[in-house]
Amino acid sequence: MLCRNRQGPSGARPGRHLSSRGAPKTNEAYVWGLVQTANDRLWFGTAPNVHCLVIGGFLGQTRAHETRSWVCEFGESKLAHENPVLPAAVGDWRPPSIYEYDANTRRLVAKGR
Repeated sequence: MLCRNRQGPSGARPGRHLSSRGAPKTNEAYVWGLVQTANDRLWFGTAPNVHCLVIGGFLGQTRAHETRSWVCEFGESKLAHENPVLPAAVGDWRPPSIYEYDANTRRLVAKGR
């Protein structure tokens, strides 16, 4: 696996980027909660890596793997290495983000993490 934000089988160390063979990992995969305001603005939050949390937490599979669509790092993630008491099943957890999208201007603004 060649992801730029983790430590794993490729030998990458936290805080260092891999060679051009690696690909940056995108963590925000799910819109989790959505509301439209009266002035045509959409507010939504993300739930990062939900599929990995389900695979690890509910299915009990915690071997790191990647497909063409996603990477699940589990106990090999930077988060897991920095927090050794963290169960491997939740090594892909990341904080959610909140966004506001203005439908009139087509502008997306990150509001918080």
